[in-house]
This record gives sequence, C-alpha cells and structure tokens, in this order.
Amino acid sequence: MSSPSFHSEGETSHYRSRSIAGLLSKPNIQFSLEGHDGPKGTTYSTMDQIKGTVTVTAQNDTRFDELEIAFMGSSKTFVDRMATTAAISGRTEASKNFLKLTQPILENEYPQPRILEAGQTYQFPFTFNVPNQLLPKSCGHRCETRGVREAHLQLPPSLGDKDLNANSGVAPDDLTPDMAKVTYAIRATFVRIRDNDSRETIVAEKSKKVRIIPAVEEQPPVSLKANLEDYRFRQEKNVKRNMFKGKLGRLVMESVQPKCLRLPSPKGSGDNRVTTLATIMLRFDPASEASQLPRLSTLTTKLKAWTHFASSVRRSYPTKANTMMDMTQGVHGDSTLLSSRNIETVEWTKHTAPSTRRTSTNWIPEPSSAYSSGPFYTCSILVPIDLPTHKSFVPSFYSCLISRIYALDFSLSLHTPGLSSPSVSIKLPIQISCAGSPDTPASPLSMGAAATNALEAVEEAEDVFRPRTIAPPSAMYIGGSANMAGLGAPPSYEVFSQHSGMSVPVAG
Repeated sequence: MSSPSFHSEGETSHYRSRSIAGLLSKPNIQFSLEGHDGPKGTTYSTMDQIKGTVTVTAQNDTRFDELEIAFMGSSKTFVDRMATTAAISGRTEASKNFLKLTQPILENEYPQPRILEAGQTYQFPFTFNVPNQLLPKSCGHRCETRGVREAHLQLPPSLGDKDLNANSGVAPDDLTPDMAKVTYAIRATFVRIRDNDSRETIVAEKSKKVRIIPAVEEQPPVSLKANLEDYRFRQEKNVKRNMFKGKLGRLVMESVQPKCLRLPSPKGSGDNRVTTLATIMLRFDPASEASQLPRLSTLTTKLKAWTHFASSVRRSYPTKANTMMDMTQGVHGDSTLLSSRNIETVEWTKHTAPSTRRTSTNWIPEPSSAYSSGPFYTCSILVPIDLPTHKSFVPSFYSCLISRIYALDFSLSLHTPGLSSPSVSIKLPIQISCAGSPDTPASPLSMGAAATNALEAVEEAEDVFRPRTIAPPSAMYIGGSANMAGLGAPPSYEVFSQHSGMSVPVAG
C-alpha cells in the first residue's frame, strides 16, 4: 500500500493556487438547444433536427487552431465473469463509437486571429439531423444473417442514463442494468496544434447529452419454431378433481404474438397511452363426458424486459441459451406486473367434432396429447396490454453490443380443492415500436436493404482509392479490456450525403 503524502501549509497553498489557476484558465463552454424547454426535454427522434449554439467565454487570452462540434453516439458494456478458477474470473469491457457527425465551420465564423480573448463571449451555431440509420461500416464485423446486419445498422435508443431520462421529462428507470449504456451527446472541442511537433492538444472540451428515441417500425413476428428456449406459445397440463381423486382432463393454453406496443412520438402531445390486445385460447379435453369443467381463477400478465449485453460484437440474435455458454455475454431481466384479472365468469363453448376453425381473433387449438375422441371445450380471453407510466420503455432493438427484447408472461391459475392453485403459463414475444416526429419527413426505414446495398456499393468503390497504413497496433490496444473504439472512428456520412437525395451533415 502506498504511503500518504504530506505538504506543508505553504506548499499546500501554492499547490491549490496553481490548481485553481489551471481551472480558471480553461474556457467556459455552454450549450443551448432550440425547442428543448417542453415537457419532453431534450428527446429527439429519427430525422429530427438538433439545433443549438455553443457559447464559449475565456478567462484568459486562449489561442486555438480548430473547433470541432460533433454529434456523437456510443455504447459501453462490461461483463463480470464469475468462475471457480481465478484465472478466468474478472471483468471484460467494451466500447463502440457508432456515430459521429461533424458541424462544418466556415473560416469567417472563427475569430481573427484564432484567439479567445479574455472576457469576450463567442457563439458558434450548429445543426444536426438525426440519421435514420447507420452507415454499413458502423457494423463491420461478420453477421450470420443479413437480418442481423440490417438490425445492427439501425440507431439504438438512449439507454441506461437515469439522470438524462429525468431531465428529459420521462421516468428515470428504463429497466437497464449498469452493465449496458447507449449515449448520445453534442461535443465541442477546441484544439491547438503545437508548434514544436504539430501534435494536437485539447484546449477545452465539453459535452451535452441528448436523448434519442428513434422511429422504429413493427417487424415480422417471431417464428413459432424459433427461440423455443425463450418463448412458449403453448402449454398443456392435467387438471385434477382434488388431491386424492383422478384427473378431470387436460387443459391447453395457447396464443400467438400480439401486435406491437407502439410508443408515441417523443414530441407528440395528447393521449400517451400505449396499449395492445392479446388473445388467449384455452382448450379442455375431458377425461370422460361426465368430467366437470375446470374452474378458472386468475390470469396474471407480466412484461419481461431482457437487456442483452456483450464485451465482443454479436454475430447473431441473442438468446438466453447462448448467453449461458459464452462468458463474454450477459443478460439482465426485469419484470413488470401489468394486470391480474379474475376470469371466473369466462364461459366455455362445447364442440362435438374435431375442428381447428379460425376467425380473425379466435381459433380452436390443436387437441392435447391426451385427446382421442369425443366432445371438448374451448374459450377465449381478450387481455388488454397497457404499458405503465412509472417506467421508461424504449423500442426493441439489436445492436453490435447491446440488445433489448420484450416478452409477455401469462399465468393462469385454477380453483382445485386441496391443491395449491395449480397454474399453466405461456411466454410470448412482443415488440415495442415507436412513432416518428409528426413534423418531420417520413422515415426512410422502408428503403431497408436497398439503401444498405447502395451505400455498400459506394463505399466499396471509394475504398479502392483510399490510402492505407500498415503498422503494428498501438500499445493502448494490446491486452486489457476489449476496446471496440480501437476498431476505428465512426464512418463519415459524407458518402451518404453525396450519393442520395437526403441532406445529412458531413462528418469530418
């Protein structure tokens, strides 16, 4: 353990005066954003404009050479590895800068000469458009399917910052663990180039976080044969008369993925209620024609939010099974009770012949494993799904390091004398989408693969003529944590702005 250091009173005073002088010598940077005073604070959606001003005041004359105002997007994760062997225990970390847009600053906007004079205030305006998707190089690793790659090229929402949520007028808790964070910010950096070696030094730097909730459309439903370890669309269970007598029959509980929960636009007004409807189908195959129908009791609905995070890039959609086998992955689940409804009055319908008739909302489940022939009974239960307002929900998304998916857990309890409330349950996937701002153009998300193909073709063509440097990796990237930022800075949006009809700020 290192020994504490001591200073005499004179030395301490001199040290403090130097520290205070050093702090005062740095220019003071402030940000102001247009239209951020509403109840939703600094929350922006896809294609929204982020307009504002950087104001800087220097305590002393401060020379600089360049000013960079950038809109940045980054993700950070860490995974704690718990193992019996100390050699493989510990923590792995990763960070990835997936977005950088730079504000062009004209020569006549700089003070001449480039000196921030003491006591003077300088203002530099900026305008950024939140892009509808990332450039292909933001996800440069191999993916198992094209769908995974396209999902990784969508903007992830701001995640894991309770203070930012509170300042933006939404519930602080967004169901995210400390191990995952997605951050967007406007960053202003004053740079000076040293005369002796031409190296850049930062004169002053400051960032202001902004909350981004992108527009997200509903995606195709999950295949009934996929992710069987994470979801359960159907379950069967024997129903007994009581503890000592035989079974009444076999109960089937079944459903399909409901329509998505659609969040309102971050800048929307009016009713912000987010709701959808799930249909639960029950089928009872009696052991005999004399068997009594099961007495239904309570249907409990919970929303599970699963946050997957990793310290290495993901090549496939995350599942809980994969997480258990990979020490670079982690998953955090958060459960929210949505409702608990008494369903004793639900009426059964008797069927005398096998049928799988289906209507727009109801259908007849397939027979249970115990069914042979004879009459059976069905009923349907419509379950409203309402998102609570005391928590902050973000759209479903998949990114290179972090993903958020949701599931609905329906648990049905029965009245059975002498038994402790037997239950049957199913787990359904559900998506959360989000509407875009009403005053911005329609999101070009519908371009999908076509837009990705066009951007890839342009980048591949221009990449042939780009200069290359071959050198050993820097020591800062060898060993230690997995720093995804070391893979390179986020790609410029210059290609996108030159080769499409959209107006996107050019990154430097």
